Amino acid sequence: MLAPQSFLIDYDRTGYSLLSGAQADLIIYETGETHRTRPSPVHLSPSELAALNALGKTVIGYVNVAVTDHERSYWQGNYVDYTSPLEKDVGPVTASAPDWLKNNRGTVDFDGIPGADAYLVDYTDGQWQAQTIRYAEIIVEAGYDGVFLDDVGQYFQAGWYGGAYDPAWAQEMIRFVIDISDAVRAINPNAYVAVNSGINIGFDSFIDLNGSLWADYLGAIDAVLLENQFANEGPGGPQDALSDAVARFQAQQILSVEAYAATFDIGEWLQFCGDNDVFPYLPASDDYDQYTDAPMLGSAARDTLRLTKAGIAGGLEGGDRLIGSADGDRMWGHAGGDRLFGRGGADELDGGRNNDRLMGGGAADTLRGGNGADLIDGGGGNDTSTGGGGRDTFVFRSGCGTDHITDFTSGSDTLRILTGATSFDDLDIAGTAQGLRLEFDGVRLFLDGLTPGALMAGDVVFT
Repeated sequence: MLAPQSFLIDYDRTGYSLLSGAQADLIIYETGETHRTRPSPVHLSPSELAALNALGKTVIGYVNVAVTDHERSYWQGNYVDYTSPLEKDVGPVTASAPDWLKNNRGTVDFDGIPGADAYLVDYTDGQWQAQTIRYAEIIVEAGYDGVFLDDVGQYFQAGWYGGAYDPAWAQEMIRFVIDISDAVRAINPNAYVAVNSGINIGFDSFIDLNGSLWADYLGAIDAVLLENQFANEGPGGPQDALSDAVARFQAQQILSVEAYAATFDIGEWLQFCGDNDVFPYLPASDDYDQYTDAPMLGSAARDTLRLTKAGIAGGLEGGDRLIGSADGDRMWGHAGGDRLFGRGGADELDGGRNNDRLMGGGAADTLRGGNGADLIDGGGGNDTSTGGGGRDTFVFRSGCGTDHITDFTSGSDTLRILTGATSFDDLDIAGTAQGLRLEFDGVRLFLDGLTPGALMAGDVVFT
């Protein structure tokens, strides 16, 4: 079995040039096989796939096992009476539809906007299974190293469709995955098979987890991917899906995707992944339509991580030094007294715990100190800084732009002005709807939420 150490998802099909330089060594790729709107000239060619293999990369192709997609070649325009040209597989099912669609298990909403986006098919249907298996075979025959089976976890909705749970749908999904794996491994015995979700499928199938069917399923898959579970449930609890996956799939690699970074502590997630041999991925968009490389991770030691192109870096434990590229980067220090340097581009820097030093670049950066007494210097550009817990110091100099501090606390935090003013009287201070505004020598600084008189002379030092 191949053993990648990091991964990325590329549904935008960015091509060989970007992928060859990626940090990731497992690439989940929308191949375009069986896809009407993604013509073959932009497929990865056999020679490109071989070259990626030579670089130590494993490339697996996308296959959906349970949900319709009107852009796939199996779909016919007369299957449903659709109303939107963007969702031609949504609408009343017609008499022309195949049985796997007529006997569907309801609709699926996967974009977060209320309303159906696709049908959950009857994936026990022989025609559906045969065409899906054939699509998987086509991908491996084209030179890909395996397949990514999306929507395996839809067995749960299928099982509950109609009001009473039927474990046969979980059992049939297990058998279906095994059949797909057997088919692609008949072509390439080392084919890598990853499934999306389904960490409870063993329990939900009511089968003997010491029996042959479950053993065959575990032998059929190399990796299990989970989407947005850490953000939804938090780390370490008995119901935490990531912890459950680590415990239940000890011979498989666990892949964790978190698209909703603003809702939780990225550093905590990266640390969890590092501690539990889980591979993290933080996409630029929740539909994976923008190329994003795998994050560069540190260790428990004092690491220096240097990004050479736009990317993501996480320092984990230890006092780490994270250096950004000339483009927009996202960096998390987590534990330890870390130093983060954004350099060029609009960067996102988060120190995490302990006393950190954050240095932005010349663009509009977002800087978060986290807990601890942090030193935050946005540099040039229009920056937004948040100190977090602890007594923080915010650094400014002449001409550094229009900046915001979201949580300045008088008597605790400090403004350090290096150039452009030498005394409190040099500052033009006024109240605004956004908060207190300070101006001096090409600097406009807003202390969000503060009112006139809230800033004291002792809150500002001039060095």
